[in-house]
Amino acid sequence: IDVLLSTSISNDTTCDVIDWGAECVVREDQIRVKNLKTEGRVVNRFSAIGYSMGGLVRRYLVGCVI
Repeated sequence: IDVLLSTSISNDTTCDVIDWGAECVVREDQIRVKNLKTEGRVVNRFSAIGYSMGGLVRRYLVGCVI
């Protein structure tokens, strides 16, 4: 199990639109998956959890991945 706490969106970052924030998180997640693969680890599933605005961002992220 590997846990990634997204840091591309925080209280210091203005997030006016869901899709902009989600694209930042998608890039962050893609980089993490790439790093895991270079370590020889396999990613065959993932869970996305978020509260309030984070939940909307994660729902958008799942839509991008599927």
